[in-house]
Amino acid sequence: MPVPPTLLVVGVGQLGRLYAGGALRSGVTVVPIRRQTDVGPLMSAYPPGVPILCAVGESDLEEAVARFPIDRRSDLVFVQNELLPDDLVRIGAPGATLAVVWTLQKSGWPTLVGRATGVGGPHATRVAAWHRALDMPCELLDPLALAHEAAAKYAFIVAINALGLAAAHTVGEWRALDPSRVDAVVAEASALAAQRIGARDAFDEIVMRVRDGASGFAALPTRGRSSAARVDRALGHATRLSVSVPTLATLRADAMTPSTE
Repeated sequence: MPVPPTLLVVGVGQLGRLYAGGALRSGVTVVPIRRQTDVGPLMSAYPPGVPILCAVGESDLEEAVARFPIDRRSDLVFVQNELLPDDLVRIGAPGATLAVVWTLQKSGWPTLVGRATGVGGPHATRVAAWHRALDMPCELLDPLALAHEAAAKYAFIVAINALGLAAAHTVGEWRALDPSRVDAVVAEASALAAQRIGARDAFDEIVMRVRDGASGFAALPTRGRSSAARVDRALGHATRLSVSVPTLATLRADAMTPSTE
């Protein structure tokens, strides 16, 4: 007997619930996978081809992927902020679906859309359908365009978190109050992102996409609980790849200096 349209969901936080809602509106059955769930019986009940949305945080990502047999990981759909296409190989899920999400869904906040979500991979058309059900923009991208889009989102996340270490302004306030520092941070984060995807010639395009996203996310606060950790990871990549990021390094160092006020 054929399995009706189904979405398995790992991670039922804000983003996981958002996509689950889009799937439900599309007539898809949603099955949550919790930490205590034995995925073995699920894999037997749902055959290959059933998408598995992985909406856990970056720190839990590798553990979540490891729960699934290798031959089912191409059905995973990733939505994490700092995930680049090459990272799919690193975490053991090459060929999976990657959605570069420019939508913010937080409790007590209206939904913010920075720019259209870009998606590529086996389940890209399904992801686009969930977006349509939620009236959120989404574009199907080829591998090269997806890499550039992922790099732009990565650069945006690094930039706003670095700025947030200095002051908890919104993106729009930072652009109005200190545009030169914003430009410097965006340039450094974009150069790092371009180097991470092995496409230094994509720098200008990445900067353009970051600025476009910043316009849509003007009301977004730059400081978050994970800001320091995100910037630390970026500085580690910059050291490994020999990318000069003096503004990012200064913002991080200043955040570690006790205030004398």
